[in-house]
Amino acid sequence: MNFHKPCLIALLISGAAAAPEISAAESPAVMTEITSGYIPTAAPGCIHRYSVRCNDLNDSYTVDVWLPDEYQTEADKQYPVVYMHDGQNLFDPAISFAGAAWEIDLALSKLSGLGIIHTPIIVGIHNRGTLRPADYIPEKPVMDYIAEADRNASGMWSLVGGTFNGDEYASFIANTLKPAVDALFRTKADCENTSVMGSSMGGLASIYAMCEYPDVFGAAACLSTHWIGNFDYANTIFPTAMLAYLADCLPDPATHRLYLDRGTVDLDSSYDTWETMARSLAQEKGYSEDAGNFLTFTDTGASHNEVYWAARVDRPLHFLLHSTDEPYTPTDPESLAMHVIFQDASRPWTKVNAFTWATGVLQIGSWPGSPMTQITYNGEPAWEIKFTHKLPPTNIIFNNGSAQTADLDFLNNYVYDFRGPKEPISTASVADAAEASAFSIRAAGRTLIVDTPDHRTLNVHTLDGRVFSFPLHPGTNTISTLSPGIYIAAGKKLFLR
Repeated sequence: MNFHKPCLIALLISGAAAAPEISAAESPAVMTEITSGYIPTAAPGCIHRYSVRCNDLNDSYTVDVWLPDEYQTEADKQYPVVYMHDGQNLFDPAISFAGAAWEIDLALSKLSGLGIIHTPIIVGIHNRGTLRPADYIPEKPVMDYIAEADRNASGMWSLVGGTFNGDEYASFIANTLKPAVDALFRTKADCENTSVMGSSMGGLASIYAMCEYPDVFGAAACLSTHWIGNFDYANTIFPTAMLAYLADCLPDPATHRLYLDRGTVDLDSSYDTWETMARSLAQEKGYSEDAGNFLTFTDTGASHNEVYWAARVDRPLHFLLHSTDEPYTPTDPESLAMHVIFQDASRPWTKVNAFTWATGVLQIGSWPGSPMTQITYNGEPAWEIKFTHKLPPTNIIFNNGSAQTADLDFLNNYVYDFRGPKEPISTASVADAAEASAFSIRAAGRTLIVDTPDHRTLNVHTLDGRVFSFPLHPGTNTISTLSPGIYIAAGKKLFLR
């Protein structure tokens, strides 16, 4: 629980550009900049790193402070501040989770270049690794809104290892870190110009900080908020408690602003019900897009990953920092059409899967990937797959479930053999192949109906990894031996009822 003990800021020595000078009288704590070890760089702007001591938790946080280029040249200018969680993921892919960063410096450069935001200072607070859930899960919703009889069933105590630090962490930002940042840098220290932002559990921590310290934080931006608390999608105990807390504690919309978003794929898909309820609750409390104090976004096709947060982070940044009432309409990345063919006479595989990814994001399913469709290309047997994705793949592996190619560079619209890409796909050859194959598959109740011009084997995949193989003959084939459920065959998702 939070006893509001003071935390001290201790800065270890490290190497980056010199921090702005400050007299001892101005600072609430002794601050020494870190200058050893790896310090991330930014372009534009520069990053200063500090170690920040929190006595409540008997530990220190690493904090990266991003300053815009103009900070050194416009000596009288003051800046709004955005406090962000998971600070190691904000600027540098080399230290970011899954090798992808939010690229905050690039997003701010774009918005500042358009002249539509007040350029801020960004304070990125690194998470403490395995202690991240304990720090980021809001404490009062679990302690005050979950009945004691439901605590074990909630799964929240096991998630955090039995100790919740949400109050100490929120207090640390509001009562220790912010006063020190305000003393060291030229900030606009009022509530209206101080906001907090994060994703996933960091989304929970952000809205909680604004609720607990409404006089400190005037806005919160919550991306892919982890409303379910733990990872049991069916467990409603924590999200129900969290929404009850928000019903009691959301601050006055006349003085505060709130941004909520989510994706629709993988973990983000589990947030749908609770995100919808949170948006409705905020509106019932008086938050309104028409009033300018509320903004929501659903990123169709996006999953739970820094790559997707980076792709849309300009939305919350503009919402928090906009300097004009002119509307800003971000350009959403369109889903790109991908098409590859695998053809290798030395590998007469009876099935082929394609497994692709980009910057740590799996794109067409987990290993071994998605089944390819057998075709005839340039008069020879081949395997084809077409799919769409917002991110162009960087890598592809072809496999038959036991043997596989190396990790190959992805080239769109290319024919591959076992060694890698051979040549661009010939449109004419594909058209000829499509006409020759005339292959189709569809579900009709409990039956699969398959039309094929030749003898081949159809592999039908279940969602739990099983594969059923059916020999096909030229003409129309019916398969009625499968149980009701969802199957994947010839690159299509099929529902049998």
